[in-house]
Amino acid sequence: MALEFCKEIILRVKVGDETRIVELQDGIELLESGDAIFAIDQVDPPFEIIGVLKERLRNLDVLGAPLNQPNLQEAIGKALVPHGIRQRAVQGYPVPWKSLDNNFRENISRKLLFRGPGFLDYTELCETAWHYHFRSPRCNDLEIFSQNCSIDYELEHGLAYAADFSGRDRLAYKVVGKDWRSFRFELDKLSHQVSVAIKKAQDDGRIILTENSPGGERLVPPSQASRRLPSRDLKPFYLLSSELPEIVLSSYQRNSREKLRARSWLERVEEQVCRGELKARYEDRIAVMMTKFNLTKSAAKSVYSDWRSGDEPVRRGKASDYMTMNQLYEIE
Repeated sequence: MALEFCKEIILRVKVGDETRIVELQDGIELLESGDAIFAIDQVDPPFEIIGVLKERLRNLDVLGAPLNQPNLQEAIGKALVPHGIRQRAVQGYPVPWKSLDNNFRENISRKLLFRGPGFLDYTELCETAWHYHFRSPRCNDLEIFSQNCSIDYELEHGLAYAADFSGRDRLAYKVVGKDWRSFRFELDKLSHQVSVAIKKAQDDGRIILTENSPGGERLVPPSQASRRLPSRDLKPFYLLSSELPEIVLSSYQRNSREKLRARSWLERVEEQVCRGELKARYEDRIAVMMTKFNLTKSAAKSVYSDWRSGDEPVRRGKASDYMTMNQLYEIE
C-alpha cells in the first residue's frame, strides 16, 4: 500500500551547492534517484521519513515468499542440506549462503528499508538530523535534575538527556523541544519495529537458516530461527527465500502435483477393489506409484499413509486374487 503524502510536508535537500525546500514526495524521489542529498539542518523533525520506513516494514515480500509449510520445509531441507551437507549449488544453480554474523540484522534492515543507489540509509539521515539539532544553538538551555526523568516527562517537556555530573548526583537535560523529543522517541521505536519485522520474516520462512548438529548441518525450523544467534560452534548460515534457486520450488511443486495424482490413482484402484474385483497388494501399489508418478519409495509410502491411516495391510489369499503390476499400471 502506497503512503499518502501530504502536500504541506516539506524537506530540506541539497542539489549541488543549492539548498531547496521541497515537498516530501519530491524530496524522497530526489534522494532515491541520487539527484540530491539530505540537508542535516532540518527546521522541523522529518517525522514523515519515519512514516515511509514504517510503511516499508510492512512489505516483507522484498525478502521473498513465505516458505514455512512443513512439507515445503522438508523439500527445501532435502535440496539444500542432503545428508547433513550444505549445498553451494543445486543442479548447477548457485545458492548464495551468508554467515549469520553480527551484520545479519543490518543486512536484513537494509533490504527491508532502503531504496535507490547504494540503498539510501534513511535511519542514518534521521539520526544525523537529530544530532545536528541536539548540538545546535537552538538547544543550549539545560535543566538539572537529581534523578533520571521518565520518558513521559521528557516528552511532555521536550527534554533529552545530555550528561551527568559525576559525584554530584546531578543530571543535565537539554531543552530540545517537544516535536524533536517526540521524533527521537519514534526513531528509537523504529529500531524495535525492525526487530519485530525480522522475527516475523523468520517465522514465515522468508529467511532460511542452517546450523551444525550432531548429524551434520540441518535446516532450522522457521519457528525456532528467530532464537538463533551468531555462534562459533553452530556456524549458522542464512539465505533469503527470494534467493532460493527456482529449481528447488519447481521440483517441490512438480512433486506435489505427482503426489496428488498418485492419491487419486489409489482411490480409483480402491474403487475396483470395492466392486469385488481383484485385490491390490500394498507393495505393488507402492512400486507402481514409484514408476507411474516418478516418486521415491518414501514419498510413495507417505502418499499411501496419508490416504489410508493405520498399519500396512497384511497380504492374504492366492496370487490369482490380486491384480498384476500391469493391471495396476493401466488404471488411470
